[in-house]
Amino acid sequence: MSNLEKNKLDIINIIQTALDELHDSAIIENRVFAEKNTPIIGDGAELDSVAFITLISDIESRVCEKFNKDIFIILSDIQSLDDESSAMNVDMLTNYLLTIISKE
Repeated sequence: MSNLEKNKLDIINIIQTALDELHDSAIIENRVFAEKNTPIIGDGAELDSVAFITLISDIESRVCEKFNKDIFIILSDIQSLDDESSAMNVDMLTNYLLTIISKE
């Protein structure tokens, strides 16, 4: 497994853990699975604004801890990855996070 593939798997696991925490703490009613096309924001997303902000904050903290890098998720940067859509899914967030942690 390449370093990129390992990092991608680690990030998906971080997203899943953060989603599980939202469900376990009753911030979201239904369990959400971190699959490639799972919507995080936009049409079909299970998260309201409070859940979304909590998720992003939790992911930032976990990525910082795992990769020993201070990161900040900037939504306008993520949306620019796909100008055709007002939604963001797990794959878009994962790729964005891979880009951030790869920067020196």
